[in-house]
Amino acid sequence: RSLLEAYPSFFSFGAFSRVGPTREQLRDTSFRTIIVGKGWADKMAEPTDEPQEAPNKTVVVKVSGKDPGYTATSTCLVQAGITLIKEFNKLPDKGGVFTPGALFDGTGIFERLKAHEVFFEVVNQ
Repeated sequence: RSLLEAYPSFFSFGAFSRVGPTREQLRDTSFRTIIVGKGWADKMAEPTDEPQEAPNKTVVVKVSGKDPGYTATSTCLVQAGITLIKEFNKLPDKGGVFTPGALFDGTGIFERLKAHEVFFEVVNQ
């Protein structure tokens, strides 16, 4: 184990190293992913309500941006924090644990992310 940790590049044929990416590598890296979500066409009256039928709607979203490991991740975290501070009054006041989509619904987080080159595009509803 100590040899693997000491010489990761040698034992992984260059796939891993102890050195992080260069600024040039980060600048030239980007991502694009497709997310398929299934849910309900009608919004529940309260976040704690339980649906009475099987999911009846599918939405396909493309998410893209710069380097996902360093740039996009930190951008999303910072913009989520700014949204929590600036738009706290728009967040749900009841409920338990929320997904980001449910928590930030009705806020300006997508505009903030777009301004920092993280894009969400609805492909199919």
